[in-house]
This record gives sequence, structure tokens and C-alpha cells, in this order.
Amino acid sequence: LIASSTPDQSRTEAQDALFGYGNEAGDAIQSFERNNSDQPAVLTNFIQNRGDAETIAAMKKLGDELSRVGDSLTTIDPVPAAAQGGNTALAKSYKDIGGKLASIPDAKGEDALFEAIITYNKAAETFVKKYVALALVFQSYGVLFSPGDGGSVWVLPNAGF
Repeated sequence: LIASSTPDQSRTEAQDALFGYGNEAGDAIQSFERNNSDQPAVLTNFIQNRGDAETIAAMKKLGDELSRVGDSLTTIDPVPAAAQGGNTALAKSYKDIGGKLASIPDAKGEDALFEAIITYNKAAETFVKKYVALALVFQSYGVLFSPGDGGSVWVLPNAGF
């Protein structure tokens, strides 16, 4: 048998609160992804054309957009108790990677550029950990999201561990 949709489930109060929060936070993340679907091209164009004002502006804009996701996460109210720490950490991490990405074009010289990219990459590694930690909150509470839900961003792929 194959289920073609997620069956209606009765949720506990905690699950319901996490479901609502997860959808709202997920909508903010998906909005960023929809509005910035050209992320790989922006990064590639910048590396290939570092002196071009248009590619510099695109990098700064992408960084600002990442930071705005963090701002959006901080305005969600209420955030269920189970997700408060994770939400705060992820919001801070979005702002951090956004700021670090936006500052890469300001690096002068190859060494400074290399250091700025390494600094951003370290922040991106921390970001991934914060993202996964919050996604695991939903999993630990048994909160399920359908593919069409904003909260579907929290569904981690099964890596077959």
C-alpha cells in the first residue's frame, strides 16, 4: 500500500504549537529560497568577476536577504518553549552568515578574500548545526509536515544511518 497524502492526525497541544511555529518559520525560509533561487549563480559570478559593481551588489543583497530571514525568525510570536532556544540560535546564525557573506566583497586582496571566505564557511557550518538541531526538535516531538507545508523545510532526508 502507498499513502498518497499525509493522513489527518490529532496532535497534542505541544505538537500543534510546534506545527504552527514550524510552518511560520518555514514560510520565511521558503520565501528566501524562492526570492533567491539564483544563489549559486550569484556566488559564481562574484568569484569570476570580483571587481564588477553588479556582482558585488548581488553578493551584498544576498547577504542582506539571509540576515532578513534571521530578523523574520525573531519576530515570530509565540515560539513554543521547545523551539525557543533553537529559534534564537538559528535566527542569530542566519544574521551571522548574512553579514559574513555581505562582507566578502569588501575584502581587499587575495589573502583577505580567502580569509573572508573561510570565516563565512565556518559560520555556515555553525548555521547547518543550528538548522539541524531545530529540525530535530520537530522530529523528537513527532511533528509531521506535508510537502506543501511551510514546515516541510524541517523534514530532514533519511540518510540511511
